[in-house]
Amino acid sequence: MEVNNGKEKEESDEIVVKVVRRKSNKQILFIEAEEDFADFVFSFLTFPLGGVLLMHEGFSSLSCIDNLYKSVTELSSEKWLRSQYFKNLLTNPSISMQSELTNQILPIPYNNYKEKYIFPCSLL
Repeated sequence: MEVNNGKEKEESDEIVVKVVRRKSNKQILFIEAEEDFADFVFSFLTFPLGGVLLMHEGFSSLSCIDNLYKSVTELSSEKWLRSQYFKNLLTNPSISMQSELTNQILPIPYNNYKEKYIFPCSLL
């Protein structure tokens, strides 16, 4: 339970959003919401594409993305990558801790790497 201005506010999964919409063409003119709605919307930007496809078993509505993911999963890590570790990073990614938001819609795990690495293409 959260206390706000002396009043108790119960935690819930509901997000209240007020929308002002033009009747004639149904165009959205204005949206008013709390911080949790903004966190929820921005959480879509933190999803690693490989993680989303992993959850959907390699099938999305975009065949080109599906083909790319399938190609990476079938890629020989011994021949084209330094190790299986790098293949796992591509096919089963996690979300970096600095992008952790409170309202993630998909249960993609956060990584807890203390060190960050940047690999040029020649090392993959």
